[in-house]
Amino acid sequence: MLHVSRISKSFQFKYSATDALKDCSLSIGEREFVSIIGPSGCGKSTLLNTIAGLIDPDEGDVIFRDQSIVNRTGEFGYMPQQDVLFPWRTILDNVILPLEINGLNRKEAKERANPYFEKFGLEGFQYQYPRALSGGMRQRANFLRAVLPAYPLLLLDEPFGRLDALTRSQLQQWLLQTYEELQASLLLITHDIEEAILLSDRIYVMSSRPGTIIEEVRVPYARPRNREVLYEESFSRLKKQITEYLHG
Repeated sequence: MLHVSRISKSFQFKYSATDALKDCSLSIGEREFVSIIGPSGCGKSTLLNTIAGLIDPDEGDVIFRDQSIVNRTGEFGYMPQQDVLFPWRTILDNVILPLEINGLNRKEAKERANPYFEKFGLEGFQYQYPRALSGGMRQRANFLRAVLPAYPLLLLDEPFGRLDALTRSQLQQWLLQTYEELQASLLLITHDIEEAILLSDRIYVMSSRPGTIIEEVRVPYARPRNREVLYEESFSRLKKQITEYLHG
């Protein structure tokens, strides 16, 4: 479905330049959950933003269903690390915003959104403002906003990175369950090895900057899946293997 081919990117400053990415290549299949993991500052978010069309690469190409989409935005759903709900809009108004931008009238947008609130654990909060929700609930609302337009691929940039450990584990389990119902592929950026193994079908490991893909790891656990896999010996072995890749 998606092929990223030999992406390189440097950022030019007044007196210097920074090489962020070098020859990065990866692929994502239909209805596949893929994670990218690497050390801080290795270019994970730069790579994700290049796929999203927000950054133009110096070299390489991004191919989606046999067409180049370099520098084209709006092809995929995108959920950034930070909470981007507008505080002056209700939760319902926040999640239907992409539908309205895409030309759907307000009545039809609400009709499409309403059945999802129960599935996303947000029933009864449609007309609340973001300040009334917990951090975990706001992230579910952010995810619902990314899901509603029915994009074939969702790009998630460390969506749980700023949450406390308990809320993070709860949302990981929730995402495992929700993913089974989605008709989409997911690409997750994370620095958490356990999170990557728990959620993914495959994991790409990046080097330190300039970031490049150094390993591809297949996760052996079938779906549906739950957090019980965390306690299997094979999980510990896989975590150790990825840790060794990261430390060279």
